[in-house]
Amino acid sequence: MNLCKEERLILLDAKNGSSFAYVENIAKTYRTKYPDKHIILCIDSFHKLPDISELQGQERIKRLSNRVKNSATANKISIIAVAEYRKLLPGMEPDNDSLADSRSLSYDADVVIHLYNELHHKDEETAVLIHKDKYGSILPRIKCKFGKNKIAGYEGREFLDFYPASGQYRAVSLEAACKEQQTRCAELDEKGIKYK
Repeated sequence: MNLCKEERLILLDAKNGSSFAYVENIAKTYRTKYPDKHIILCIDSFHKLPDISELQGQERIKRLSNRVKNSATANKISIIAVAEYRKLLPGMEPDNDSLADSRSLSYDADVVIHLYNELHHKDEETAVLIHKDKYGSILPRIKCKFGKNKIAGYEGREFLDFYPASGQYRAVSLEAACKEQQTRCAELDEKGIKYK
């Protein structure tokens, strides 16, 4: 609440405006108001932005992606956007080619991070990429795979433990994640459960 009062965090939803034109106007307003601050703009559901609705599919996403990139440069802001994947086969991990409608998203972005939740496709019995809470309940471990990184060059993978009840994510070291996956695979092998 204090961050919001100080205008260090500004939360707007579709009721305020849902187009990128609206979002861009907000970005310009706060850039003018805070010329020396680093501004990070987050867009949920990039594909649902209604701008350029006269076009469809790849051409629309290509133009919208270019517009977002140009706005970030012109307003000197960082933009983080959540994008949709095309329909993937169950268990298939996403990559840059999995982005729906256009390769221009991965081309225009400075960083692309793919999030994979194995529990989305598998049940608790066969999933390997999991963690357990203090009660022993099985929860998702999210694999974050860098598809592109022009900022730091790192294109490896990271892991986050997700706690759905609170919406929290906690980083897990690569070493710990790999060790726990091996332990989980051994458990499933012992039970004769197929997990691949």
